[in-house]
Amino acid sequence: EFEINPTDIFLVYNQLDDYEATDVTDMLSDIVPVEKLNIVQDSDVDYSEYCAQQISKSKLAVVYFKESADWALPFTQQIWKKVGGASSHTPILLIGDEDPDSNMNKKFKAPKVVSLIVAGELIPLEIKVQFDKVLEGKI
Repeated sequence: EFEINPTDIFLVYNQLDDYEATDVTDMLSDIVPVEKLNIVQDSDVDYSEYCAQQISKSKLAVVYFKESADWALPFTQQIWKKVGGASSHTPILLIGDEDPDSNMNKKFKAPKVVSLIVAGELIPLEIKVQFDKVLEGKI
């Protein structure tokens, strides 16, 4: 059992992106409740189970990446399956920074998943736009 807090946005990121993810979280948390999870390599924590539990109590799940694209894509696929795929109540936003260029093709197409690659400075705004779409019932 994990400590789960109902929240609007659940932001998941890899330890490689801790600095940038903290900036994103700081900007978002001024306007909407955010729970965040830093995935640490070689940890004993069952992150997929923790994420599944937290996602069920969140309105939008966000997987963020900049330097960790090789981790983010398969992790998003795993979590999507674990929370019920197309029948999940909570949509997932896979969002990456367009820098480095190698991120440009890192997308996952599936029902209830939105994949975006945008300029780093636009990421908090784009997360808010997607969150507003959730509230409007458009995702």
